Amino acid sequence: MTVYYDGLNHYAAFNIETDVPEQLPLTEEYIGCDINSNKNGWLVTSERQKEFFDVDHDNQMIKHVNKLMSKCRKGSRRWKKLEKRLQKWYNKRTNQLNDYIEKLTYNLVKEYDTIVFEKNYSTIKILIGGEQNMIFPLSRFIKRLKDKFQLYKSESDGVQFVKPHNTSRTCHHCGHINKELKVKTRNWKCPKCGKILDRDINAAINILNRWFNGDLPEKYLN
Repeated sequence: MTVYYDGLNHYAAFNIETDVPEQLPLTEEYIGCDINSNKNGWLVTSERQKEFFDVDHDNQMIKHVNKLMSKCRKGSRRWKKLEKRLQKWYNKRTNQLNDYIEKLTYNLVKEYDTIVFEKNYSTIKILIGGEQNMIFPLSRFIKRLKDKFQLYKSESDGVQFVKPHNTSRTCHHCGHINKELKVKTRNWKCPKCGKILDRDINAAINILNRWFNGDLPEKYLN
């Protein structure tokens, strides 16, 4: 049993041994994923899916309560009341994030046998509401993916990694490297083949392409 305190309440967590869960069926599906820190989606896939984690309301309320606290004398009755209110918002945001990670990782493992990322991952800032941002625990997200693959699909390839060099600047359609592409450019036209590319979707396809050693399935070229 583990006892922990979240700033408002004490909780007891129990570890219970159970039988190994039933394995999920293999789907022979695979996907490349590009990690971002912009409004285009923090996770963009080679299937053109974009993941967003929206806690803008929570962030605004945290900012609002902090502003109210700054006008109070520290340690006063009203300050202590606002401190509890602030902790509740922090806890709510944390719980939403944990729930989001658990559901997303399970759904990805259920749908795909292989999920490919670039090697240079650690933590990222997800931009929310312009100037508001929060730290997303990317390393924990990757770890939960690995844990679930081991638990539910032990025979699959699971989480794989490729080198990140030029994944955004290489046209997945013709292979041309656009060395003039700027970081802030989200959509660009390939100078060689004329293909209009979403920067992040293009990167995700290239990530998957590298895992295939250049043998990209036809469905990703359409």
